[in-house]
This record gives sequence, structure tokens and C-alpha cells, in this order.
Amino acid sequence: MLKPTDPFDIKLSSGRETRAYGIVLDEGAGALSIGATAADDSVYIRNVGKRPGDFDEQRGWKGGRGVEKFNDNDEGFWDSLNAWTLTKGHVHNGILQEFGKGLRTAQDNLSDSKSWKAMYSGTRSISVSFTADTTADYDKAYMWVRWAGSSVATNALTFKLHSDSSGSPGTVLQTVTKAVTDVDGDAPSVFMEFDWSGTQNLVSGTTYHITLTGATSSTKDTHWEVAADADGTSSKISSDASTYTSPAVSFSALYRITDADTARRFFPFFLDNHLYVVDQKDDGTTASQLYINGDKGQATGGSTTTLIDTNFGCRTSAWSDNVLAGATLKFKKNNRWYYATIASHTGSTYTFSSATAVAPASGNPYHIYSTKYWTEITGHGLGVVTGEPATLGENVYFPQGDSTAIRCMANDFTASQAHKFRAEAGTNPYATFLKTSYDKSDGAIVWRANNDSVSVSYAKYVAYATNLTFNMAITCGDKAYPITGVNEQPGQLYVYKENGVGAVAGGQFVNLQSGNEDTPDESNGSASLVVEKFMFYSWLHSVVRVYGSSFDDIGQDYRSQGLPDGREGEAAFMDAYIILPLFAVDAGSGISSVLAFDGIGWHEVIRGYGAGKRIRMVKVQPNPNARNRIWFEIGGELMFIDMPLKKSSPLLDSGMKYQHEAVIESAIIDMGAASDMPKFIKSLSVTVKNLSAEGRSVRIDYQTDKDCHTTTWTNATDLFESPESTAKLNINNIRRFVYRMILTTNSATLPIDIEGVVPNGYARTPLKQVFSLRIKSGGIYASGTQTKMSTNKLWKWLMDNARFPYAVRMESKYEELDGYYVIVHPPRNHPYQPPRPGQSGESVLSLVLEEI
Repeated sequence: MLKPTDPFDIKLSSGRETRAYGIVLDEGAGALSIGATAADDSVYIRNVGKRPGDFDEQRGWKGGRGVEKFNDNDEGFWDSLNAWTLTKGHVHNGILQEFGKGLRTAQDNLSDSKSWKAMYSGTRSISVSFTADTTADYDKAYMWVRWAGSSVATNALTFKLHSDSSGSPGTVLQTVTKAVTDVDGDAPSVFMEFDWSGTQNLVSGTTYHITLTGATSSTKDTHWEVAADADGTSSKISSDASTYTSPAVSFSALYRITDADTARRFFPFFLDNHLYVVDQKDDGTTASQLYINGDKGQATGGSTTTLIDTNFGCRTSAWSDNVLAGATLKFKKNNRWYYATIASHTGSTYTFSSATAVAPASGNPYHIYSTKYWTEITGHGLGVVTGEPATLGENVYFPQGDSTAIRCMANDFTASQAHKFRAEAGTNPYATFLKTSYDKSDGAIVWRANNDSVSVSYAKYVAYATNLTFNMAITCGDKAYPITGVNEQPGQLYVYKENGVGAVAGGQFVNLQSGNEDTPDESNGSASLVVEKFMFYSWLHSVVRVYGSSFDDIGQDYRSQGLPDGREGEAAFMDAYIILPLFAVDAGSGISSVLAFDGIGWHEVIRGYGAGKRIRMVKVQPNPNARNRIWFEIGGELMFIDMPLKKSSPLLDSGMKYQHEAVIESAIIDMGAASDMPKFIKSLSVTVKNLSAEGRSVRIDYQTDKDCHTTTWTNATDLFESPESTAKLNINNIRRFVYRMILTTNSATLPIDIEGVVPNGYARTPLKQVFSLRIKSGGIYASGTQTKMSTNKLWKWLMDNARFPYAVRMESKYEELDGYYVIVHPPRNHPYQPPRPGQSGESVLSLVLEEI
């Protein structure tokens, strides 16, 4: 700031030279005025009358997850949970996830549709009764719960398992306590695990009770809620967790109770187009177990409305009555398949929902599929299966490593459980990996990989009773790096190793320059997939796509923001639904998932319901005349989702079922080029279907500025109306924001369907001060010398600074003018006295300076 004793009012200087000018303002009105830029200083954020630079309306989510800023991809988003984002122009609740049955000891009452029961006052404690199906040692239970209201550290959630006392909870058998910190605050629901110490033996046919109780401090504004079946009748309520009574409106709290988890993974395969799985225990020593989905066998009789099998197919006894109701049964007669839906069954007789054109006859093969039930097949003699089995003709071959013989399986409807097994007994009958293929000379073949020699070889198809004969082994590169997997495209075998990938051609292994040579890892190539002309394989925590000689890293870290810590992992298994690649991401002790890559973006289809529930398999099950199904391993068991029946979008199939809740988190909205502008966000308008009924809502939360993409959320409101609802936000003076929508439905057949989201508000352009000066000759100095200068010299200096983008600094005695860097606009010179000999002329300069 200038000193009061300086003879001038304003000093102008430029960094390009040492010269500076001091000027004295002219006298009189108008010598100085201060204003702002005259341009429109508001940019509106709205869906009508959009202006250049507005990037706010979202009408699709096909861009995929991991998009940090909306300006980069207006169909992208940051993250999702149990949301379906693969249909253009829509985001809605994901497809209902259901547990397979028959793979472990477990029972539940999990209904498709879910309502919520608040736990405070007279319903502070809720019980649910059940009768044990099987006598066994049970290890834990699960219940859908959520927290409502602000966090209260003292509001514990207490789970208890009781014996029965005259129809109410009796003696406490097990207790587990959870805290509000075990959920993500007032946010999405969780399938909470209640793992008690040791195990609890429950006896088949005996009644037990589960109680769930909130703290005495629970209120309407801060309480736990538990998911329930509104059509159930097995729950009671209590205000003191002691005396339980029936509620005025009956319901059943939802639960699942299981034995201890088995640490294992599954390898899927097909025989006769029927899905099987075989497991591999994580301990590497326990023998594998084999399962078939549903059942198959040979009919021993029937009619146009029934099929009879007194041999019970793949089982040693009849199914429990009606557990397969709704499944599809097909039987083959006269070389044609006939299809029926099972309406009911008891003993050896299956009854159809409608008559078939012909009656099944004795000896007709049949298959039962499109069911959640699995049958374990025993007597197979398997040791530890080391990879996916290979189906060659009517035979299935199980690899068991480099020192245990390959085992072979085939159908035998006269044998126990309809299958026969034997060990390969030829020369060196061992394999770590197997893959079927076709050779133009030898026809159908099976390749094997052995890591004791780091080699591959193949054998031609033979009948079940004949041993495979493998040809000469082909060594695959450096023996220091083992083979991690094999796959094939028509006529071409690919061998994956810890340090890269190679191809076998003409009896030789050719190493392909993939770029992976410098990043060896045991997971590289452990999962692979061929879809049309593309090949995909796992690489570290990413995926490489191969097309011809091109190797491209398409992982999320490369294309977008990857999975966050605690959810990232290797692609442990791959499959494709038609041409949509699916990837099982094994996060180990974190939260695993199944992701899809549609060529545009990555979409989370499944997220594991808890940490450590590893997902290492995903497999598509084609189901003729029924919905195709995607099975995935989780925590040592199997779950599934059904895909739309003969449709591309779930919304086009009226019989689809959906998750009760979904979450979608937006990318950062900052208006791109206007990201630094201060903004006011008035509201968020949502175009949505299937609201306007109790139990269905869209919750709106938001984050601003430094909190964007953190765990800190502010709740705005809940939306309850269709076709459009508006959430009032009234967020002041921010630079950027993120919104989160939690979609809740109480009907499994009515998803909350979002078609568009539009923020409304405006951004304020930065205010730039404009200084208009009038300077009279005689008031111009060479700064530092206090020598008066001519008007012409100042004029030329100002014109130079106006022609080129120089920053000029302005200092002044006046606080309103001091300390600014300014743009010099071309000055105006108003001479009023021409120069005389030996004297300067007199003039007035009009000068406009604009703040930078």
C-alpha cells in the first residue's frame, strides 16, 4: 500500500520491466468508479434451458462404476450396491439373490419381499420361532437389520437363541451383541452375522426361538429395525425382552441359521447339459465333494401329468415332499425332449402343472433343473480336485494333480446315484489342469497341463472304459514359473503361466509378448475366458483382453477408479452371459464381488454380504424353457440370481424378482469448466417408477466439497411419489457435491426404477472488479523519482500492456484500489491543449483496469 506522503494516488507496475508509473486522479465527479464485470454472473443448474457448461442431467448409468467426475462420463457413477445398472436409461434394484440348498446344514425363512419392523417401546424386542429341520451343530445366524437415526454408541443390538417355553422364548442358549458401529450408520441395511462362541446343537423337530433386542435408550428417532415377512405369523413382541405377546398385525422376522463355514471353492462343469459342481477345500488335503443341481435319472413309468422314478435318480431316497415344486422337468422320448413344470411331488412321483403331449415311459431319461436344490453324489473316490473338470463326450475327467490319477465319471442309471467312476490307469495318468478341444486330425481331444514338468499334452476321445493315451509332452517355457491355467480358442490352446501367456502351435510352445513378463504372480492367468474373438485373462488385480496380437489392460484401475481398499482382488473365475463377460473378484478377507464388463464400463452385479465371504466362481446355467441362472460361490456355498426369461432387460420380464434395497452413488458434480464456481443446489428432481405406496421410498443423501467420496453423508429427505419427486437440498456456497440414492421396496416384484436425476440450482461466476480512472496531465510521475512524466509516455506504456497479456500490479493509498493485479484495457486520450514549443500538451486519460 502506498504511503500517505507519496505525491500520487495510484502506482502501476509490470513484471516485465522495472519501470513503474505513479498517477494522480483528476478532480471532480467520475474521476474514479469501481464496479464489477457486466456479464451474466449466474449459471443455472437445471434441466430446462441448459447453458453451455452445464453437465448435470443423468439419464443413464451404462457408463459404469468408478467414474470420479460426472463431467467425464454423463452415464457413469461412482459406486453401487445391489443395483442393476446395465439397462440403458434405467437404474433399479438388483436381481434377487437367493441361497442354494443342499450344500450345507442351514435353514431359513427368508422371504422374497421384505418389510421393516422398528425396535423401540413396545416392540423393542422381537422374537421369531422355528422348528429345526436337522439335528446338527449350528454355528451362527444371520438377520437383515438396519439402524435408523443418529448414531448412539450405547444402543447395542442383542441377539439371543432360546429354547421354547410354552410358545415363547425360554432358556437362553447363545448370546451375541452388536453395536451401531457394526453398520454404516443410518444407511443401507446389512445381512448381519451373529456368530456365537462354539456351536449349538439343535434337535430336529424341536422348537426354538431367536430374539433381537435394542437398548432401553431406543426411541422413535434412534432405533434398530429388522426385516420381516409381512405374511408370516411366527414373531412376537416385547417391551422388556422378558414377556412376549403376539402383535396386533402378525409378521415373521427373517433369519438364517447355519453350521460352521467350510473354507472351499467350487469348479463347475456340465454333463448332458446338466450343471454339476465339485469343490476344492482350502486346506489342500480334504477330499472333494461332488454335487448335481436338481436331479436326473431314468423314468420307470408315468402319464401325461406325472413321471415316476422308483430309483430316485441321483439320490438314495426320495426328495422331501414338494421342495422341487416350480422346477422344470424335461424327459426324452422318441429322440425329442418334452418339458413340464413340477407342481408337486411325493415319494417317487412328480406331478406336472399341465399335461405333456406324450407320457414318459420306462427307460426315458429325465432332468430336473431350475431349482435351488443340490444333490450330493457320493462314492466317487475323488481326492483333491485341482481344477475344472473336462467333459469329453459322455465322460467327465477330474484333474487331481501331478501325483494322483485323473478320475473319470459317466452316467449309469443302473448304478447307485446314477453315476459310475473309475481312475485312469494308463501311462502317467496325471493332470493339474484339463481342457477339452478339437483337433482337425484327431477330432475331440482333451489337453492336460502338468506342473512337475511344466508341460502340456493331449489325448484323443475314448470310451469310458478305455484309458486316455496322452501324446508327447510339450514343455512350456521357463520351468521356474508354473502353469496357472489353460484355455482354448478354436484350434488354438493357450497356456497361462505366472510370468505370462503362450500358445501351442505345431507341437511347439510360443511365448506371446503380453507385457506380463515383468510382473509374475501366482494369480496371473488363473482365470480366463473366450468370448467371440476376444480372450480375457486375470493379471494381478486386473484383467487383460486379447484381440489378435493386441493385449489391453481393461481393468478398472486403468479405465476408471478401481475398487476401493477392502473390495479389490484378483479375478478368480470368469464366465459369460451370452456375450457379457462376468468376473468373480476374490477380495480374500475383504468383500468379494461379481462384476460385468459390457465394453463400455464395469458394473457390479453381486457384492458379497460380508467380509471374508470369498467369491471364486461365477457360472451361467442355461435352463431351456425357464429363466437362465447365474450361480456364484460365496463363503463356501452357492447363491444365484435368475436372468430375464427370453428378454434382454429385467424390466421386460414381469416375473423377475428384485433385492429389497439398492444404492447408487453419483460421480462428483462440479460443472466441469465451472468447477471453481461457488454453487447453490436448491433441489434434486428424480424421475422414478413404483413409488406412491407404503414401504417404498428413495432416500436422498449428499456430500459436498472435501467430503465427496468419503463415508460422511448428510441425509436430505425420503421421496415417496411417482412419476417424479423432488428433494429439497438448499446447499449453500459449495464447489462440488455428490448424491446417494437408497432405493427401498417392500415388493420383490416391483423394483424402484430411476429413469433420470436432475440437480436444480445455480453457480455464481467469480466477480471481477472494474476500476474506471480519469487522469489529468501533470499528475503522472516516474515512480521512485517523483519526477513528472508526459502523458504520451504513459499512453504508450499502457498501450503496450493492453496489446499483450501482461499482468500489471496496482497499488494505491486507497484500500479499495490497493494490491490488485489487473488487465489493462486500451486507454482513451482526450487532448484539450495542444503542445507548445518546449512544453507538453495537456490531456485527460480515461483508463479501465479489470481485476484478474
